[in-house]
This record gives sequence, C-alpha cells and structure tokens, in this order.
Amino acid sequence: LGRLASIRAGLRDALESGPWCDEAGFARRVEQAYREMWRKWCGGEDGLNRAMTAPAAAGFASSASKARGPNAQSREPGSPGDLLDQGPLLDLVRAGRLGDAEDLARDRIRAHPGDAFARKVLGTLLAQALRNEEALQVLEEARGLDPSDSDTLNSLGRAYQALDRLEEAVESYRRALDLHPEQAEIWNNLGMAQQMMGQLEGALCSYDRALGLKPLYAKALTNRGRVLMQMGRLDESLVWHDRSLAIDPSSAEAHSCRGLTLRALRRPREALDAFDRALRAKPASADILNNKGVAAMDLGRFEDALACFEQSLAIDPETAETYCNLGLLMYEQARNDRALVLFDRALEIAPESIETWINRGIVLQDASRFEDALTCFQRVLAIHPDDWEALSNRGSVLKDQGLLDEALTDYERAILIEPDAHRLYSGRLYTLNYHPDKSAEEIFAAYRDYERRFGDPLRASWRAHGNDRDPDRRLRLGYVSADLRAHSLRSFLEPLLARHDHGALELIAYAELARGDGVTERYRGWFEHWVDTRGLSDAALAERIRADAVDIL
Repeated sequence: LGRLASIRAGLRDALESGPWCDEAGFARRVEQAYREMWRKWCGGEDGLNRAMTAPAAAGFASSASKARGPNAQSREPGSPGDLLDQGPLLDLVRAGRLGDAEDLARDRIRAHPGDAFARKVLGTLLAQALRNEEALQVLEEARGLDPSDSDTLNSLGRAYQALDRLEEAVESYRRALDLHPEQAEIWNNLGMAQQMMGQLEGALCSYDRALGLKPLYAKALTNRGRVLMQMGRLDESLVWHDRSLAIDPSSAEAHSCRGLTLRALRRPREALDAFDRALRAKPASADILNNKGVAAMDLGRFEDALACFEQSLAIDPETAETYCNLGLLMYEQARNDRALVLFDRALEIAPESIETWINRGIVLQDASRFEDALTCFQRVLAIHPDDWEALSNRGSVLKDQGLLDEALTDYERAILIEPDAHRLYSGRLYTLNYHPDKSAEEIFAAYRDYERRFGDPLRASWRAHGNDRDPDRRLRLGYVSADLRAHSLRSFLEPLLARHDHGALELIAYAELARGDGVTERYRGWFEHWVDTRGLSDAALAERIRADAVDIL
C-alpha cells in the first residue's frame, strides 16, 4: 500500500520487543527484507545504515544493529557504523547498569576523543539523571562530531526542554526530524515542547504526526488528550486518555491525566478513582498525591485532602503548587492566618506563581484586608496584564470598597478577554445591583443579556415536566443555595421557611457549602431532606433534582 512509515515502525517495534531478537538467523532474514525495502524506496545504503542504527528502547541502537555485528567491518571509533564497539556499552544500558554505562562511555571518550557515539550515550544518560547542564555540553560535542545523528539531536532537545529553553528544544527536534521524519518519538517530544510554549494547535499537529507513524503510541495518545484538555475540549480529551489506557492500562501518567480531565468536567468522584489507580502504579508520586488531594477537597473530604497534601510534601517539600493547595484547604476550613502562611511559603519557592497570588488575594479580601488583596491582584496583572481572573478578582475587591465604576471597568475588560466565562457576567450583575446611578431598566437589560447568552442555549435540552399531577398530594419544594449559613440571606429566608405549611409541602435543600456553621444547623431543621451538592456538576445536580421529583425549584 506504500505506507512506508508504518512498515519501518512495525519492523522496529518487532525487533525491539520480540523474545527472539538475538536469534541471528531470524534477525538476518528480517534485515534482508528491510534492506530490500529500503533500497527500493529510500535509495541506497547510506539511508539503510542510518536506519539500522536508529534508537531502540534505550534510545541508542536497534536490535537489528546488534544482530548484524559479526558481519560488520571494523571502523574508527566514533563512526556511526562502529557496531562491534557499541555492543558492550549498549549491553550495560539495556541491563539497567547506567552507572557502569556512564563510566564506560567516559573511558571511551578519553581513549577516543572522536567517539561521537559514546558522547551521545553519555549525554543521554546525564539528561535522564536530570544533570542537564552537563548533558548539554556533552551532546553538543556529539553533534559537532556527527551532525547527522537524529538521536543526538533528540536527546539535545530533551535536555533543552528540561532547562525550559524551549525555543532551542524545538529547533533541535526539528533538525532531527529534517533528518528522519519517520521517528514518532521525536514528533511526540516536539509536541510536548510546543505545548509548554502554549502553541497548542502546533502540539496537536505534532502528536498527530507521531500517531500517524505509530498508532498505538500510548504516550502520544496521553499527550494528545492533555492538550485537548488545555484547549477546553474536555469530552474529546477523555476519549484519548481512554484510548491510551486501553493500550497501557498500568500507566500512572494516563490515569492521572484522565483524573485531571474528569475534575475539569466536575466529576470529582470519578477523578478521585482515576488518581487512586495512578497511585497504584506510582505510589510515591508527589504530583499525583497533590491532584488526589484537590479532588478530595472538591468533595469536601478535608481530612483525606490534608493527608494527600502532607504525603506529597513529604516526598517533595519544594513544590509550590502543593503549598498553595494546602493553603486553599486551610481557607476552606476558615483558618485564614494559616492559609496566608502557606501561600507565603509557596511564593518563596515560586515568586511568580499567578495561582498563589490570586488565592492569597481572595483570602485577604475575605478578611476585609482590601488594600493587601489589591496588591496581590496588581502583582498578577503586572506579570500578565490580560489575566481575566485577576481582573475579575480585582473588580470584586473594588466593588467591596464601593468603587463600583472601577469594578465594572475591570469586569468589562475581563469579559472582552474571556467572553464565555459566565461568572464574569455574574460578578458584573452583582455589582450593578448596588450602583446608585443605574436605572432599573438598565440593570434589567443586563440581566436579560445574561439570559440570552447563557440561558437560551440550554432551552433545547429542557425536558417535559412529568411529575404526578394529583392536586391533593403533597408538593415537593426544592431550594438551591450556596448561602445556607451566616449570610444576609437568612433575614429573608428563615422567616419564609418557618411559615411553610409542612403538611402541604415537603422541603428539600440543595446546599453548595464549603463549610457550615450554627446558622446552617438551624436551616437543616426547616428541611425534610438535605442534599450536599459540593462536587456535583450542573448536569449531575439537574439529574438529582429530577430524580427527587421536585415540583417547584
């Protein structure tokens, strides 16, 4: 069919994974077929020799290269065809004896300064050990000796990427792909660098190229799902994570990414299960423990969340994100002073963390420390002037200070940046309610605009009201609120609830509460049923209300 990349990828996978790789007769027959195919379509022996020294699982040479060693001619150390001399070094890598492999590579370099292969191996080992500055120097030397080695360029890109030198990483990957565009791993690495740079469409294209070459490439499937999540295409993201897990069901990374997508879909119970599966595969992962803690917090399971964050910090005590999340947990439990201490610790590690500055500002606003809160949001906007969340939060503080025109200006700016974020419009409406110079008609027009944007599109999914129409039965009345606590709402709501005819009405509360208080307990006494909605998506809450056969909501 002329699908040459698939032929090459399939043969390479077979040679690397089969238990018969060292059976010289079989390897020779495969090589002969490979050689004929390469001569026919790729033109000549040079291309073939490059293919036969392409990276294996360890990233250095194919099993076919090793098998054809007895027939190889002796060459100067460092030449790409020096297959006999490569054997001992490759054997150490394959056996996992990486320290011995590093020592041998250094010995070879001292004995043969022109040995590009030994430098490639050493540089890749150093990069894998996160010694990236050393790795860069060695890999640049290897590239100088053999500029046409795509494996060296790939390892060089990974080292640059680890050092956050992303433009140089992309350049290295592209040079490697110019030499060998059929290498799925390099396309995948290029996609990861593009994703880190925020080039999401480019990353998607790179992952597609990787998967076109290797359709069952689990890492590329996971990465494609991750970039779709960043793009807000959450349902699609979930499909790709499921495809990845169908190939590699033990992948901690795929389970964790799936959990993040489920959390973004407001399905925290399923997210929690995904993180548990990830931890079974990788129990000592600080990142996964942190993510599990956030999902537990979504469900109001604060003790579980605390345990996860503490375990995460025990593994990696220098993770700003975990300190930030622990600070949010303290805030949820009304421990604002402790929350601020934790946010400050996060900022010591990552002074430019936008998330931490925003959360710190929210806690300060809650404590009525408005000027300090404004300082936090100003700090974010100094780094990223178009951060719509910082604009929204600054608008909320200005509103609390009575600076309503300034608050509305911030909300309007944020809406221009993120026109689909309904909570920005909600904050704007809330501010308009208190503006002394706005007419009732003007405010009502803003509410009607909100309905047009966010209410009308949902009408197509409305269902018929199928409740029993017996006029003599007891009606089920549901209240939905996030404020069934010490809040001004109680002045209006408690007298109403106290005067309901409970013989004619059955009351259900749908309470979206991070934490209750004494007033919450009084509210509980007015309702026959109390549903904690924390962690439920809008769709899940709607299904619960339908299942409860509520007549009036």
